[in-house]
Formats: sequence, C-alpha cells, structure tokens
Amino acid sequence: MMKNSIVSVMVALMGVCLPPVRAQQQDESSLSEALREALFAEEADRDLAKAEKGYREILQHFDGKRSYVATATLRFGRVASGSR
Repeated sequence: MMKNSIVSVMVALMGVCLPPVRAQQQDESSLSEALREALFAEEADRDLAKAEKGYREILQHFDGKRSYVATATLRFGRVASGSR
C-alpha cells in the first residue's frame, strides 16, 4: 500500500515537473530557429531589416536578463583571454 502511494506521488511530481522542461526545450528550439533565420537574413539574403527584426525579437525575449548576459559575456572574455 505504501509502495503504491510513493509511486503515485512520484508520477504526480513528474507530471508537474516535465511540462516546464518541455516548454523550456521548445523555447530554446524556437530561439535557435529565430537566430538561424536572422543570421541567414543578414548573411545570405542581405536583408538587414529582417535580420534586425529577428535579433530584436530574441533580445526582447531576454529583456530582463540582458544585463546578466552582458556582464557574464564581458567577464568571460576577460577571463578567457587572460587579461584583467
């Protein structure tokens, strides 16, 4: 009886935890696709307006996190290059 209760709780937790993981994977996939399309528009088609729109959409997605990403990118560059 106790074993069935534990299994039921585990299944319920999986049902709660897996949808956010799936949503995150879909979100990353759509961002990857958006970046690929923007890069293609810029490099292959030379459609800078379309590329700008694509890049802007990606940046808007991370609007609240841009300062963290910018700081981490800067610090990573410094650390990786060995400069201070």
